[in-house]
Amino acid sequence: MALHIVPTNTPNTDDQVKNTDYAPAAPCASGVTDTLRSNGPIQVATMINNRHPIESRILNWDKTQYAMQMETRRRVHGLADPIKREMDLHMVQLSEGVSTINGNRIHSDMLLGKDWRVDWEDIYADDVTASPYKLSNDFHSVMENRLGL
Repeated sequence: MALHIVPTNTPNTDDQVKNTDYAPAAPCASGVTDTLRSNGPIQVATMINNRHPIESRILNWDKTQYAMQMETRRRVHGLADPIKREMDLHMVQLSEGVSTINGNRIHSDMLLGKDWRVDWEDIYADDVTASPYKLSNDFHSVMENRLGL
């Protein structure tokens, strides 16, 4: 594993769209494009193909930084330190499933080395940034999903 500070420029070739058709049709009318569900009359090809070259680097920034930290810890302290951190992070993420306070991920932020910065998710709740078709992530919805109600 190399110690990359900045992610490599890897454009997603899986996201390339060759046709210029509009979004899929509405489920109730097969010949009519459902513009409300497709965020307006925007072609799918223009939404996916016209991306800035630095976007892939920004999306992979945290993963690259975390991989560099773990590789540095492995080289300095041995293999046990990154393994222990991964196990600690997994246990903390399992225990942080139900949170009554928005942005209460201080334990995982400390293990990831992000406790000094304020992210978008720390300010706004998950249901604000989520899709309107996604179920809410409030306390009651999470408990209902866990208990199977």
